[in-house]
Amino acid sequence: MKKLKHTLLKTFAVFAVFTMMSCSGDDDNNNSVDPFIGTWKTLGYYEDGEFYEDDDCEYGTVTINADNTGNIFFHDCDFGDETGDITWEKLEENKYKITTEGDSSILNTVFEGNKMTTTVEGEEGYADVFQRQ
Repeated sequence: MKKLKHTLLKTFAVFAVFTMMSCSGDDDNNNSVDPFIGTWKTLGYYEDGEFYEDDDCEYGTVTINADNTGNIFFHDCDFGDETGDITWEKLEENKYKITTEGDSSILNTVFEGNKMTTTVEGEEGYADVFQRQ
């Protein structure tokens, strides 16, 4: 019984090593999807450190496509609906250039699980919070 247990442990160890070796190349091919890509629902925003949660009168979605296009939809009871097409470009890790209707902004992003927080470069005290859909 002891010999069988030892043989099983050795077999498992060898299998584990081969499994890790065969998977190690998968991490090197840079085929990972950019975390920015997806459909994001607005959760709210921070202004001067205070969080304001979206409600039935203020909400939106942003869709970021892998082909560097996307679209936005925002609803505001006082101002109505706003939609638009966007293009985007990754400048560096967690930094993106967003262009809509000829105007561009640089977004700094923080990804935590299924949440994304964005700040516009040059604008202090304000951050939008999104949740991946």
